[in-house]
Amino acid sequence: MEKKKLVNITRIKKLANIILNNPVYIYIIVGLLLLTILIYLLNQYKHKKKNNSCILLTMYNEPSRRELYTDVIKWWKRNTDLDIYVVNSYGDNSLNNLNANIVSFDQSKIDPSHFKETPTDYEIFSIQYAIDNIKELSNYDYVFKITGKYRLPGATDILSTIPPGYQIIIQNSHHDAEGIKFGWNNSEIIGFNGQNIKKIINILKTTKPKNGMALEKRIPTYIKENKIKYYRLPQINIPEDFRVKRSDGKILEKL
Repeated sequence: MEKKKLVNITRIKKLANIILNNPVYIYIIVGLLLLTILIYLLNQYKHKKKNNSCILLTMYNEPSRRELYTDVIKWWKRNTDLDIYVVNSYGDNSLNNLNANIVSFDQSKIDPSHFKETPTDYEIFSIQYAIDNIKELSNYDYVFKITGKYRLPGATDILSTIPPGYQIIIQNSHHDAEGIKFGWNNSEIIGFNGQNIKKIINILKTTKPKNGMALEKRIPTYIKENKIKYYRLPQINIPEDFRVKRSDGKILEKL
């Protein structure tokens, strides 16, 4: 036994001498240690930097869309740890059995003066209704409005790690419009600073772009006119199985 111990000690000493006398081995060992420490710190940073956000799904739950919207709500509940809220502007209660945080109103019974400009006003009114009837929204760092037909795998990791301090989070898809640079920004997904969401929506309601009143045009105008601190999301791909026709017949592959 003693001889075996001596042999093992001798081998360890020889190995140590080889390593100490060869800088390449030292560099490799130090590099591996530094890499391990870096991975650990990055994981810690990611964990600590998760923000407090929620998702607000906007839906017009007419009969032809009920199966889709039911599937979407169930999907989000299974695939995110963010709180989920739903605003249904059709006014029915067919979604109420899904054990979700849902508020509903019938937009056909709202004074038409609220919707005198464009269909955008219907969407803004839905968000406003949610703000007025879901008091918890103001407690979040960010409230992410997502058009109710979309399921977005991987979005949670993106949305939950955006640093605090931005007033509005805008979709990656954007382009110039009617000769105006950054004149259009898609709005299938928009994030609002939770503490200021009511103020932001009130400003968007009265924002009047030179090239039209669509929400997609109001967002860039609001940002530029008010010098708003905003964050642009990276591209979010929509898997083929989750792609859905829009009202204009187009099918988006990414947001």
